[in-house]
Amino acid sequence: MVKIKICGITPNDDMAQLAELKPDFLGFIFHNGSPRDISDCVHKIRFDLLPKGISRVAVTVNQPIEAVKELVAEFGFEYVQLHGDETVEYCAELSSFAKPIKAFRVSDVLPANIAEYRQVCEYILFDAKGRKAGGNGCRFNQSILSEYHCNMPFLVGGGIGPDFAGLSYLDQIPMFLGLDLNSRFEVRPGLKNIDSLRSFIDKIRSYDKIS
Repeated sequence: MVKIKICGITPNDDMAQLAELKPDFLGFIFHNGSPRDISDCVHKIRFDLLPKGISRVAVTVNQPIEAVKELVAEFGFEYVQLHGDETVEYCAELSSFAKPIKAFRVSDVLPANIAEYRQVCEYILFDAKGRKAGGNGCRFNQSILSEYHCNMPFLVGGGIGPDFAGLSYLDQIPMFLGLDLNSRFEVRPGLKNIDSLRSFIDKIRSYDKIS
């Protein structure tokens, strides 16, 4: 079954409606370079509206490990998605208290060092390389994923929107896990379009039933 991660959740979003969509993951960004940064308003997030079946993901960029540990402890994040230059050693330390998801920003070539993270990360995320650390709304050449041979499940982000038509291709790649949805499902940065998300997720789940 294709997993769904909705990223960039802010206090502007209707958590009850998002919960009704039953995504597998919800991502919350802690990075002051993002318009979806909730570092200063995380206490406004209605985590109490999320059922246990939806995993919470803290998205960070080169944060000190102790700061990440505090986030996990205070808000119950199960996963931490790393969008910076975090090393294998960093991920190994992180894995003692949360499940690391290492993001790689790509365009036409897969990074040569992915396999180094195999023993210390839960998943890989392939995002499109852009001006910002994430949420650029642009796509990368997904055909390069056919060259992925690491025994570690991966998510695909990078400009995935309502018009996305690459699922049948991705589903043929053995370690493909799911899709990361963000900027192209927004009314404006930090406010998700619930109707658009619902329609897209229904389409993905209909595909799962057929395949």
